[in-house]
Amino acid sequence: MKSVFRLFQKKEVKSDDYYDACQKELEDKQGKLLRKVKPSTKNELVGLALSGGGIRSATFNLGVLQVLSKRGTLKYVDYLSTVSGGGYIGSCLSSLLNNPETGPDEKEFPFRHEKGKPEPQAFKQLRNYGNYIAPNGIIDWLKMPAFFIRGAI
Repeated sequence: MKSVFRLFQKKEVKSDDYYDACQKELEDKQGKLLRKVKPSTKNELVGLALSGGGIRSATFNLGVLQVLSKRGTLKYVDYLSTVSGGGYIGSCLSSLLNNPETGPDEKEFPFRHEKGKPEPQAFKQLRNYGNYIAPNGIIDWLKMPAFFIRGAI
């Protein structure tokens, strides 16, 4: 932060100068850190990325998480990176896994659904309303031109 503090010794400081000084300071620090830490697979850490796309993405990513849990691989995930719809389900999973009664294994997985048992209400909600643009199917699609015209008037 030395370069940033040097700026304040001037009588007039422009925001661009301040921004440039902060940017340079960050780049210097980042460069020092990158020289110290080399990428490595020695720690055998696993990351999982859940992509975005709104509620439909959240529904898709829910299925991905269910399969990973069922196959016993979700427990090996160390880092979770999420965006948009992936963030909905990823943050939900993270909060649920902080509960001592739940876990990534199939039997204690919070999003499990067993064949022959009633589907949890949350799954029904996602399935029924994941298509929020036209939740009632063809009828909603047929009404859309009228809604568009009404909105444009």
